[in-house]
Amino acid sequence: MCDTWCVREETFLKPVIEGEKRRLITGLFAGSAIVFPSEAFDPLATLQAVQEEGCTALYGVPTMFSAELELLQNGAVPYEGFQHLRTGIAAGSSVPAELMKKLHKILGLTELSMNTYLSSL
Repeated sequence: MCDTWCVREETFLKPVIEGEKRRLITGLFAGSAIVFPSEAFDPLATLQAVQEEGCTALYGVPTMFSAELELLQNGAVPYEGFQHLRTGIAAGSSVPAELMKKLHKILGLTELSMNTYLSSL
């Protein structure tokens, strides 16, 4: 599995969004735990799940990441408990450089990558 997808046994935090099913399924085959923090996206529940479950990966779209960072910056969520985060996927639209820098610095997502799809439609 790792030769193709580079998925390791880890704990993904998967907010409820459409897409990324291949990585989700591949993660299951690699022995990953997948955390669904709520039925619909809730930035507070997402950050609390990262802290409580020791998640190593975080998926989302730029708007979701911005909402999570806002909670941290406003003091609604303490900065502790994110030391296990290292990777994830930012998809759905382009990620501004400033947001990517904040995700690297504040949440430690140093292996975060953007994922975009093109179609002929």
